[in-house]
Amino acid sequence: MSVGHGAHFGTDHSLPGYPEKKQLDVENGDEPAKKKTTLMDLVNEFGDSSTAHGIPRIITSDHWWAKLFWLLVSCGLAAVFGIQGYGLLSDFFSWPYNTKIDVISKSEVAFPAVTVCNMNRMKRSQLVGTRFQGIVDVDGGFDLDSDYSWFWDFSSDFYNDWYSDWDWSSSGGHGARKKRLGGHSSSSVAPGGGPSSVGPPPSSVGGGGPSSIGGGGPSSLGGGGGPSSLGGGGPSYGGGPSYGGGPSYGGGPSYGGGSLYGGGSFYGGGSLYGGGSFYGGGPYGSYYAPMEWWDASWYDAFDFGFEFQEYESFQFEFDDYYNWDVDGESDWDGFYAQSKSDDYSDIADIANPTREELELFGHKAEDFILQCTFDKRGCNYTDFRQFQNNQYGNCYTFNHAFDNATVRETTKSGAQYGLHVTLFIEQPEYVGIFSPESGVRVSIHSADVQPSPQDIGITATTGMATSIGVRASKIERLGGKYTKPRCTFDGADTAFSHEEFAYSALACRRQCLQNELQDRCGCVTDVVVEGEKCSYLNSTQQRCRQLTEQLYNDDKVDCYCPDACDEVVFPTAVSSALWPSEKYEQHLYNRISQQNERAARTLQDVESTRKNVVRLRVYFEELNYQLIEQQEAWSIEGISGAVGGLMGLYLGISAVSVLEILIFLIKLLAYIFSCGYLCSNKVHPEP
Repeated sequence: MSVGHGAHFGTDHSLPGYPEKKQLDVENGDEPAKKKTTLMDLVNEFGDSSTAHGIPRIITSDHWWAKLFWLLVSCGLAAVFGIQGYGLLSDFFSWPYNTKIDVISKSEVAFPAVTVCNMNRMKRSQLVGTRFQGIVDVDGGFDLDSDYSWFWDFSSDFYNDWYSDWDWSSSGGHGARKKRLGGHSSSSVAPGGGPSSVGPPPSSVGGGGPSSIGGGGPSSLGGGGGPSSLGGGGPSYGGGPSYGGGPSYGGGPSYGGGSLYGGGSFYGGGSLYGGGSFYGGGPYGSYYAPMEWWDASWYDAFDFGFEFQEYESFQFEFDDYYNWDVDGESDWDGFYAQSKSDDYSDIADIANPTREELELFGHKAEDFILQCTFDKRGCNYTDFRQFQNNQYGNCYTFNHAFDNATVRETTKSGAQYGLHVTLFIEQPEYVGIFSPESGVRVSIHSADVQPSPQDIGITATTGMATSIGVRASKIERLGGKYTKPRCTFDGADTAFSHEEFAYSALACRRQCLQNELQDRCGCVTDVVVEGEKCSYLNSTQQRCRQLTEQLYNDDKVDCYCPDACDEVVFPTAVSSALWPSEKYEQHLYNRISQQNERAARTLQDVESTRKNVVRLRVYFEELNYQLIEQQEAWSIEGISGAVGGLMGLYLGISAVSVLEILIFLIKLLAYIFSCGYLCSNKVHPEP
């Protein structure tokens, strides 16, 4: 019975009507059957294992209202994260920067370049016999009150008769200057008799009448009995024979009643400067024919290199220099009579000298720079580099970096160190129409940058010791996307092009204007660019020039001139004092008279010295420099940390959580496109 019962349960484990199933014997080590993974399995697995805070709460909550609560909280915080994250990324891609300012102390710093320019661009004595001679005549001619050129003609009778008798041995102390001119008085210029400048009263030079120079009549130069400007007795600058109406140099004894520039021949009433041919209604009458006024549609018929229709709202009125009633470019009387500007600046513009004329007619370094020391060591005019400036003529730069010159450095600060120079401006050589101001223009800049004294500089006046304390500021810009407009390191893709100078925005803009004039008008107005000078009597050039300059002033000309990425600027502090003092002036004269005869003949007393001499000191106030540096406001590390902080604050997500989410998404995609999802949604036929 027991066997039968055992036989009933022993061998046949299958049931009738069911398929045979494999029996697993756990004890024998057989694996159980794997359960297929479902979508909910993936989601539950992510919710149980994720280190994120919000999403697992939604998945693992037991009640629907809890799931809804966490869903709303997570969505709201995700929206806040999105808004603030977008703001951070927008700020990052706007390429902002911060400006760091630091003061760097050094024991030795590079001294700046110092450019000095006489504010008179051409010497009047050099203009005789040139196309500019007429402007000197308009400016008052060659009279003793405004010009000493007759002193400097060493072949003249005056020099032979008088200069050889002067005592130039200035090494004898207080009594050395016995004769500055004539020896009778320390005041003004008085070789004649009486208290007048030259000759008896009331004349200025010469006697016998109220004339400015010469006696015997009301004339300005020469008293030849007539109302003329230079000499008397004739219609234009005199009306008699050569230079006057009498014997040589006047009509009387020497320096008395009309000899030198008196009522006689020289500058009297003769042919040259007189009523004859040269400058007196002579050869220049037909040099230029009067220009006709263009039709109002002139710009349509002339190719300026651009479309005028772009500037339909542009308002512009021409100055018709070219239509002035003058006999040619040397008719300065005509230009003067028809000048329209309050300060006669239009006449100065008409002159428009070339680089060669500026160099030839300008002030020379050996006369301009009388004394020089740097850090208490001697220097001289040969340490200065000459260049030409359109407004100031010959200018001179100390401590330049050209031709492999070594840039000077200094280890000392304070007014007793640095550059000290004494400058002689030769005010009697000034042409008043060109130079309404007297003095020296000083520009302090980097050694390798093109000087622009007319734009950036300090005016040092005569009769003053001008002290300029300097501090250095180094500016470093990031460039690229961080600077708008972008800065440039070498001036590439700009209008600037120069073999000697480094790039500067100011030089680029000046060159851009001249390039525009060259391209559109075929001429230039500045010496920074080589080319034909614009003629003020050429109607085509002048209308084109004026229009181009007005468009440039209104920023309608495409001049791409960004700031330099690296530059050094020199902020200054200026002070001045009366110089020389009355007691020191004699000692100064003793030194200068040994070095420069022109200055010695001009500096006749304290007053004349103060009118003609400038003392200049340029020094570092402190041996440090200010570093102004642009730095990136956002780095890759910074923006990553900012975005990660927002993620942790609002979503409770870290970098590990981000990886977990990525893995979950990969599994989800794999499940969707695998048989697990597709097969679970298949319709199986019933057996």
